[in-house]
Amino acid sequence: MLSVTDAMEMADRAPHAKTCINLDARAYELMAEKFPEVAAKLTKHLAAGRIELIGGTYGQPMGTTIGGESNIRQMVVGRETIRKALGYEMVTFLEEEEFTHPQIPQIAAQAGFRYASLAQLDTWGRAGCPRQDINAFHWQGIDGTTIPCVPKNALFGYSPDGKRLAGSAEFQELKKLGKPLICSTTPTTSTSRGTRRRPPPPACTSMRRS
Repeated sequence: MLSVTDAMEMADRAPHAKTCINLDARAYELMAEKFPEVAAKLTKHLAAGRIELIGGTYGQPMGTTIGGESNIRQMVVGRETIRKALGYEMVTFLEEEEFTHPQIPQIAAQAGFRYASLAQLDTWGRAGCPRQDINAFHWQGIDGTTIPCVPKNALFGYSPDGKRLAGSAEFQELKKLGKPLICSTTPTTSTSRGTRRRPPPPACTSMRRS
């Protein structure tokens, strides 16, 4: 609960920082049931674009420790639960728990997510996501499905020194690439299995401002 109220407080006071909240869908469901006044205020902040929710699984499991059907249900049921509780459509898949196996682009895209991130892979699992000094890339699953993704780069860290980071050579190189997750629209194609996917681009092509 404090994560939510703190985020709203930061959005309400100068300099009106916009933050992302990563809780499981069950937490939002309980919030709507037990603390409807907080849920109502959060709904208004979300509608105004002052806060963003990321993640979207129902219970924040470690994806590589559960089966394929459970992975799908975690994303699909999680997104639907949040939609019912807050009227909010989840678009970014970023979980603090380790949830980054090769099928994620396919599952996330078909569940309705538009973006993903590898930036928090090491929070609990310590799986060692490699650092990639690009601003964003197309994460390609083993079936060929791709989803725009932010890697773990020079911006990754816990409470980094903002001034020092902004003055670093790594930050300046990333700045030249433009904002992450801004790219030209790529046509989708139908497959024999009825899914829709983008033609696979190079796996780590940085996406520049179009």
